[in-house]
Amino acid sequence: MLFDLRGRHRRRAVKVIYIGLALLIGGGLVLFGVGTGGGGGGGLLNAASENEGSGGASFSDQIKKYEKTIKKQPSNVAAWEKLTAAELHEAGGEAYVNPATGQPTAKGKELFARASRSWEATSR
Repeated sequence: MLFDLRGRHRRRAVKVIYIGLALLIGGGLVLFGVGTGGGGGGGLLNAASENEGSGGASFSDQIKKYEKTIKKQPSNVAAWEKLTAAELHEAGGEAYVNPATGQPTAKGKELFARASRSWEATSR
């Protein structure tokens, strides 16, 4: 049995295992922000990067890419779905929502309308 600590090597093996587990758990908590509430992203590695997270991400490059794909292949349902998702993410971004009311701005409403048209195109 592994936890029979009478043997010298077994005692050492159990110590190594427990120290390894402690390091993994501690590293997950401190470096990666495991266990932080909300959307996560509370670790040191995330704080050291210049990435703002999903709230500051722009999906305009993806929108352009999928629009080009759709021009070449109008019947590509997967491209229409990905375009719709990218437009919804872009419209819900911080730049297109009024922080005081939580309502979309005029540009945000335009992006939601475009996403609606893209979604309708997937069912054609």
